[in-house]
Amino acid sequence: MTSRVARLLAAGALPLLTAAIPAPAHADTGDYTLAYAYGTGSPGAATPGPASQSAIAAPLDVTFDASGNLYVTASGSCQIDKITPGGTLSVVAGTGTCTPGATSGPAASTAIGTPGSVLPMADGSLYFGETDTGRLYKVSTGGQLSVIAGTGTPGAMTTGPATSSRLDSPGQLVYSDGALYVPEREWGQVGRIDLASGQLTVIAGTGTNGGPPVPGPATSSPLDHPVGAAMDASGNLYVTTAVMDGQIVKITPGGTLSVAKSALAVPLGLRFHAGELYLTESAGAVSVVDPDTGSIGTFAGSGEPGGLVPGPAMNSPINVPYGMAFDASGTLFVSVPPQHRVIQLNPAPRVPAAPTITSVTARNQGAEVTFTPGSDGGSTVLQYEYTADGTTWHEFTTTATGSGAARTGTINGLTNGQAYTVRVRAVNAVGNGDPSAGSQVTPAAPAEPTVPDAPGTVTATAGVSSITVSWTAPAPGSNAEVTGYTATASPGPATCTTTGALTCVLGATAGTTYAVTVVANSDAGPSSPAGPSAPVTALAPAAPATVPDTPLTLTTDQGDISSTRPGAQLTVIGTGFAAYSTVEVTLYSAPQSLGTAVTDASGNFTKTVTVPADLTAGAHTVLAQGVAPDGTARAMKLTVTVAPPSSSAALPVTGDPVARTALSGLLALVGGAALLLGAARTRPGRHSRLLPTGAAHNF
Repeated sequence: MTSRVARLLAAGALPLLTAAIPAPAHADTGDYTLAYAYGTGSPGAATPGPASQSAIAAPLDVTFDASGNLYVTASGSCQIDKITPGGTLSVVAGTGTCTPGATSGPAASTAIGTPGSVLPMADGSLYFGETDTGRLYKVSTGGQLSVIAGTGTPGAMTTGPATSSRLDSPGQLVYSDGALYVPEREWGQVGRIDLASGQLTVIAGTGTNGGPPVPGPATSSPLDHPVGAAMDASGNLYVTTAVMDGQIVKITPGGTLSVAKSALAVPLGLRFHAGELYLTESAGAVSVVDPDTGSIGTFAGSGEPGGLVPGPAMNSPINVPYGMAFDASGTLFVSVPPQHRVIQLNPAPRVPAAPTITSVTARNQGAEVTFTPGSDGGSTVLQYEYTADGTTWHEFTTTATGSGAARTGTINGLTNGQAYTVRVRAVNAVGNGDPSAGSQVTPAAPAEPTVPDAPGTVTATAGVSSITVSWTAPAPGSNAEVTGYTATASPGPATCTTTGALTCVLGATAGTTYAVTVVANSDAGPSSPAGPSAPVTALAPAAPATVPDTPLTLTTDQGDISSTRPGAQLTVIGTGFAAYSTVEVTLYSAPQSLGTAVTDASGNFTKTVTVPADLTAGAHTVLAQGVAPDGTARAMKLTVTVAPPSSSAALPVTGDPVARTALSGLLALVGGAALLLGAARTRPGRHSRLLPTGAAHNF
């Protein structure tokens, strides 16, 4: 072990023998267990591979990066070790041989002096201090070592370029807003290094160790061996003065120094976690300090000399604990240099913390409660419970709400009109958790559903085979939310429904006079009808002079046909028209009405028409015209070839003229039968020579 590390530990050894840990009320009642994390308990260079099997010589500082990797400064072997969340150890700086004064090179294959503090950065680089020469180093993401502060000659810091300033024994490093903060143990100072410009500024201390700190300007106050450092969310820097004074000082962003805590047994490391300030003391304690009130609670370390003892953390000696780091689960890792180990302090399971009720909604004889659970206390929540009278607790069935941790459940069996104060709590294997704050609720029966007011004035306009109807919305302040409207024609049965529009189209029979009423729809039912409108009479479709261009094809009850004959009957089928509307069927070349049809509720029709007996042979078009459901014109057509009057075709045909072929076949069949009959009569007996001898036959 180097002389400087020996001096550091020796500085804690004397108080260990002569001073006792302060005896404030214990935080957490000692409910932590101590376990070995890393290190074998014997000094030695690190061995890459499983961290559980590697020595770690006199670990000083421990720090986690954002990925959960733990970095350890092994001061006894002059290395910086990295341990992955999976427990694999590698060396990121140092060779295991202590050789102070390196200035550059691959960090993992370059010998360094005694590393004190290590600080990994978000980009994968890291910074560390060398306590032998006072230099500060950076290890790049590519693993290259470079000097960022210190000349290599011990001495007090001076404001100016960081690489031109002396340093001696840098303590715990803190990063904030682009700068490193560095306590200087041997010269009683704290410096700030701007990483962008490389400029160092002395922000506290006079450059001479000793003497109690003096509240006021931080650069005018002496500091006695500052070692540990941590910064709160407001930018206040807390620093331990480690030997004679046993204090924690606070330095504001404006440079004002005050004493946050006194009468400590050689305070060493500091670490903020979850808004609380944690402290290690050389005399053998790990504690939580309230920097505002100065209260302290110790949760690990018996204060007695001796080796580490796994088990209840308050029962084990922890001599000269130094660095601290919390993993993502909240487990605290502490370096203990004389024991050559990193230990972990695991909080024992506790009852769950109090939930927070976010809403309580009155229901009929009940209430719906939404809350956010608190910490589970380190033990899985077994169930939630509620009380509505402050005395009796009942199991509370809840479900997750949304994507967060919130949960919702319904309390039943309450009395309408009676006020209740509702609280919830969680229960784990340890016991009943703390109850939430109370929330007031008064159950009530639901109001009777009401329907909306009727719409305003209804106006109907006649169209071809249709009626366009419009209306105004109910007056503001209607009793229920309108979900849509339904218009009904009289005589019926045509209706149209919207989801909010104030107009729609009704199919209509040409020549029929209609009046229209409209209701507003809601979840509670329809309103009373508005209207009726003034009577209007639907118009008949007018045949155009020529066949309109339409891609829509009529079909027939015989399928798609291509020919017919004069006098034949055709049953045509059309689809997609307005419901209950008139469709005109017209024959072209010259327009000639074949009749009208009224569509069904689906807008379809079937109409049997007669082909005129005097229709000339050739190509003709059957056209069906009316309106689509939106009131726009709709036309469908069927093109057929009309045979000459002499054609013997008895029915409309599709494809080839098969009747003639069928007749020829029939005649051939009859002729063949006659020949067979004649042949039979010329042969004696009952068998035909057309069959082999012995073949079965029945003629």
